[in-house]
Amino acid sequence: MKTCRNFSRGVRDDTNLLWKRSKRNEDMAKTGPVEYLHQVRNEMKKVTWPSRKETTVSTIAVFIMVTIAAIFLFFADQVMAFVVRLLLGIGN
Repeated sequence: MKTCRNFSRGVRDDTNLLWKRSKRNEDMAKTGPVEYLHQVRNEMKKVTWPSRKETTVSTIAVFIMVTIAAIFLFFADQVMAFVVRLLLGIGN
């Protein structure tokens, strides 16, 4: 009997929590599309954008890391394929 009471109390607590969340969402101000775009524009002005040099250096670093990862994965694949062929007796 005790577990049923605790279970029903938990359900009521969850329902109460959901009601509070939905009430909080109702209290939030609604903005129209024009006001939204105005807010977006103001927020975009606050963003610190990287310089051309920072963007170039970051792009080069990404290409180098991708190349290194590709080379590593190629050799790892070749080693695993060699071991599988050796174990299964397939190939030369």
